[in-house]
Amino acid sequence: MKFEMYLKLYNGILGIKEVDDRLNTLVRIEATTCYPLVIKCLSENLNKEQLMAILEAIEVFTLRRSICNISIRDIDRIYNHLALESFNKEMPVSYIVDYLKRRTPSDTEFYLNFQNRDFTRSAQTKYILEMIENALTNNTREKTISGRNDVHIEHIMPRELLRKRNKVIDNSWQKELGTRASEYSMFVNRIGNLTLLGSELNITASNYPFLEKKKKYEQSIIMLTKEICQEDKWTFEEINIRSVYLAGIAKKIWNFNNL
Repeated sequence: MKFEMYLKLYNGILGIKEVDDRLNTLVRIEATTCYPLVIKCLSENLNKEQLMAILEAIEVFTLRRSICNISIRDIDRIYNHLALESFNKEMPVSYIVDYLKRRTPSDTEFYLNFQNRDFTRSAQTKYILEMIENALTNNTREKTISGRNDVHIEHIMPRELLRKRNKVIDNSWQKELGTRASEYSMFVNRIGNLTLLGSELNITASNYPFLEKKKKYEQSIIMLTKEICQEDKWTFEEINIRSVYLAGIAKKIWNFNNL
């Protein structure tokens, strides 16, 4: 019975759309260790609003700790404690949210780590970029990003500075960076160097020079990507500026004040 419930949670098939969407998010951000708490909440027959508040708190807690590289050694203990103790309290939902909040990095910690973190090409990174895109379009959801497999994480400054074109080495990116090219690995995976791009555009953009890439970005309907077209060049300075900008948006999205 418990295994069946775990499957329902993992596949997001409880039958309440908003809750199922949140459960799918927890899988993408690798927060499934919270299942003992979620199962306990379901057994207590919380209403949808109460359940959503808890799931949203778990998301903020998980992402902020992940971005700040906080050890996950105590995660099982935290969720087991909440599952066992919360419903002995007068206001269990408030107790759960407050308990997670007290163990979550501050706005300043999150903001600074978000700017400087090395982001991998993971489901979590893609989700973060999708949520920033949603915020940029005022959360209207009028424009939805098509199937996740059709949209890729795009490195604006490519993962490899040198490329072969017709058997000739193209080093235009290396020339653009000049004497600072050796610092490349410190910036290439920063959030400011990442965006979302449809698979066909992503393939054709490849690691071409920035001005050629811009032509592909102009064809995108994704605001996060279209904004990049305002730039005339793409160096470490542009990556830093954009990282700060995106960190400011992220700080507002993943915030306990929204609950």
